[in-house]
Amino acid sequence: PSGFFISVKSLCYNQNMKYLSLILSSAILLAVNAIPVYGVLFLGWDIFTIMMIFWIETVVIGIVNIPKILMVPDVSKNIPEDASEDYKKFASAPRSVVLVLYILIFPCLMFIFYILIHLINAGELSETRDTNVDLSLGIPLNQLAFFVASFFISHLSSFYLNFYRKKEYLKTYPYSQMWGPVLRIFPFWFAIFISMAFFNKAGGLVLVVIILKIIFDLGMHIYEHTKKIK
Repeated sequence: PSGFFISVKSLCYNQNMKYLSLILSSAILLAVNAIPVYGVLFLGWDIFTIMMIFWIETVVIGIVNIPKILMVPDVSKNIPEDASEDYKKFASAPRSVVLVLYILIFPCLMFIFYILIHLINAGELSETRDTNVDLSLGIPLNQLAFFVASFFISHLSSFYLNFYRKKEYLKTYPYSQMWGPVLRIFPFWFAIFISMAFFNKAGGLVLVVIILKIIFDLGMHIYEHTKKIK
């Protein structure tokens, strides 16, 4: 058994297999993203449930980014030389300052997303049932625990395989890493909210929303980590 693990370790560090960590983390990402597809096809999940699941994943992404900020060297040598002087002033902020700003800003963004999702859902329900805004998650506790665990497995595996083992933390700086989740989540939330404007006009569009999310999410995952491969 020990020989097997040594062989796998050697494979992971082989220069000819430098994309292996990215392939493994991408496969895990796709597997976790397949859960909403199963829910829509076999459990009758609606668009509101899907959006809340994506919101939970966004929260997980934000939490996992905290140790990333802590691991990034507290130096500004990775700031692009061609950046403006104004940007360099912000980008050279100490890690402790960046971390405090992040802890203040990210929860506010998540709260705004949370309220917006429920307002959209209430607007759709007002045509058929009532106009009350239900601020609950709308997901059973056992399913909620499963989703949270799945998302943590996905993003922590990527954290370990890419950010830690490949030493991606040495190729960035605290201010840039603070905005990492925004770069990751903005494209698929853009696709979700655009699709929300049309989902009630086509019954199968919930699956379209999920597929778009997977495409954007996988694309940003690959872009985020391939740009740091040298």
